[in-house]
Amino acid sequence: MTLDVNAATARYIDSLGPAALQKAHDYTVGKEWMLLWSFLVTAVVTWLIVRSGILNRLEARIAERRPNLRAFLVSFVFLIVSAVLTLPWDLYASYFREKSYGRTSQPLGDWLFQGTIATVVTAIAGAIFAIGIYWLIRRTGKRWWLWSGGLTAIALAFFMLLAPVLIEPLFNKFEPVPPGQVRDAVVQMAGRAGIPPNKIYMYNGSRQSNNFTATPAGSEAQRGSRFPTSRSRMLRWTRSGLSPVTKLAITC
Repeated sequence: MTLDVNAATARYIDSLGPAALQKAHDYTVGKEWMLLWSFLVTAVVTWLIVRSGILNRLEARIAERRPNLRAFLVSFVFLIVSAVLTLPWDLYASYFREKSYGRTSQPLGDWLFQGTIATVVTAIAGAIFAIGIYWLIRRTGKRWWLWSGGLTAIALAFFMLLAPVLIEPLFNKFEPVPPGQVRDAVVQMAGRAGIPPNKIYMYNGSRQSNNFTATPAGSEAQRGSRFPTSRSRMLRWTRSGLSPVTKLAITC
């Protein structure tokens, strides 16, 4: 029997009831406003850091003949201080609000631990990227912005290639998908994008989120592969033996 995904999804939505639908509406609308408030918080924090002069004092302590070290340390400190100052907002926006809507069951300690890892990785990567930007400014003069655009494209491509192998395993344990209907369906979808079965893994996404999704990652995974995230397919996969919050990932 063929499952009508659209009909099953519509039936599930209708079964939620007015209260749940209103809650979903409130969450979605609030999320849009959160984007504006996040921008304002970031702007205020940036202004406070610049106004404090901490970056100027740090730069003054480093010898003029070591521009790469200056670019790295100033950028690294800026990103770390920014993360610390925005932590109260991030706690509300990314943890307590999500928890109040039942979208995460992650303990606060684990959220802070993973957030610390993400902050350190971001600060190191951002500082290294800043070295390249400032080097281009010194070398290319008025055309630095053009060369910086090219560097940004290369950096993003480099990150897409390395993230599934070096960064994502820092947050989750990836394992092969066990044999069954779920794996067969994903292998079929991945095959249409030219991705071999041995590149398909799963991880316990319930550690961070109660949402259901699938994650294509890597160069080959970006070539037109699409993954269903509807509730109807989630129920189908649940009957096949995987938890609704088990995430599937394709790494290349």
